[in-house]
Amino acid sequence: MRLPRIVKTEDGSLTYFNEEFDQIYHSKSGAIEESFKKYVEPCNITDGMTIVDYCFGLGYNALAAMAVCDNLTVYALEIDAKLMANLEELTFTELIGYEPHIKNRLERFFVEMAQKLKQHIDTGETEFTFTVGTSIMHMLIGDAVETLTKVPAEAVDAIFWDPFSPKPHPELWTQSEFKKAYTVLKKGGIFATYSYARIVRDGLKNVGFDVRDGPIVGRRCPSTLGFKV
Repeated sequence: MRLPRIVKTEDGSLTYFNEEFDQIYHSKSGAIEESFKKYVEPCNITDGMTIVDYCFGLGYNALAAMAVCDNLTVYALEIDAKLMANLEELTFTELIGYEPHIKNRLERFFVEMAQKLKQHIDTGETEFTFTVGTSIMHMLIGDAVETLTKVPAEAVDAIFWDPFSPKPHPELWTQSEFKKAYTVLKKGGIFATYSYARIVRDGLKNVGFDVRDGPIVGRRCPSTLGFKV
């Protein structure tokens, strides 16, 4: 399998450039930085929370959460099994600006996660559960439009919404999808996405979210947060 081209970002973390969609998987300002600043920190992730990682990709958003918190439960939704089964070439040895114990957990948990993903995917499984450190990951492989319906209602503290942009994948940014997200969140739960697009914010508002600006990381516009009140 020909993997996407590797790109080194400014915090030393590696990501991919997807030629099919002509998009990088993460911000060039820092792939891991983006996971912390746009998802983990604004969602106030703490020990024991339950998270949906919508369009899991390389797993960095969930990884960042597990690097700073214990006993998490993660529902990971991703369609590209071949990508997840071939993550071994990505390393965290050149990370800069992170405390040693955080860097150590990022490196160690990524290796553990990549190995277990490969083991399960190579057997043809599409739904499986495994542990990374002290946290539990429920992997759901398939179209996120379908797999999101398998997450229990009102069971989730935070949703990391991270598909490619609305233009190549409009079906992942519809009001119908945002309604599903609203349904699985607990009251007080937080929806986070990098997108600032009006169609995204309007769709979130229309299903009941209290929409606010998120952090500005790697671009001029803020990210978006939606609160279930």
